Amino acid sequence: MSVEGDRKPSLIYGPGSLRKCILLPLGIGIMTFGWGSLPALLDHGHRADDMTHGMAMPTAISLTLFLMFLFLGMRRVRLCGDDGKSPWVYFWGTLVSLFVLGMAAILFFCSGSYRLAVDLSAHGIPAQAHLVRQFTEGCSKNGCVTGLEYSFVPKGRAEPVLGFVSVGDVRQNHDVYDYAMSTGTVPILYDQTNPSRSMVYWRDQIQRQASGIVFVEEAGVFVAILMFGLALLAAMLLPVARGVAAAQKAMS
Repeated sequence: MSVEGDRKPSLIYGPGSLRKCILLPLGIGIMTFGWGSLPALLDHGHRADDMTHGMAMPTAISLTLFLMFLFLGMRRVRLCGDDGKSPWVYFWGTLVSLFVLGMAAILFFCSGSYRLAVDLSAHGIPAQAHLVRQFTEGCSKNGCVTGLEYSFVPKGRAEPVLGFVSVGDVRQNHDVYDYAMSTGTVPILYDQTNPSRSMVYWRDQIQRQASGIVFVEEAGVFVAILMFGLALLAAMLLPVARGVAAAQKAMS
């Protein structure tokens, strides 16, 4: 018997609640991805894979996972009122699980550019790639993020290789964008053994990334976002956990 008495079925309780806790975040994530991808889809000369180069997909995935943790966590804490288990175990378990998953994702996402910069600083081959096109990766209230697609033919090979670089908001002063648009070329370093691994070779950008400065800056921003998400998740789970704990105490 539930410690809170009979309750009408809801998102986190009753028949079908598990399915709703999964499908609703997925639906919101798909809509978020679609909305964030509109600038790329409406851009002149766009291609379908342009949507994967911006932040629309990472944002949609992050929001989907956060909502799943929220709804499933609330559901599991609420069910403690039926099975007599401590709601605090699932309260803290949900927060810790999200923290561990979030930190792993941040390290994986941010360390990729760092490792590539270290490798290219040591063994990269310079080249002047041909500018293929510019495209819109995504837009926000602060402006649109522009991407550049370039191609080059590695030494000893006949087939060209494509690469991409994000140059941010081109309304601001951006030397890489201005250089690429005026010359039709993009200076790069590429990996001879795996030419698909390349980076724009501009001033000290690769050196800064290889030194770990950019990694710390990017990781710091994402960790701050993760901490905010954890605080928000805790604030929404806490009333449910307290209500179940109080009801359990009243019945004991």
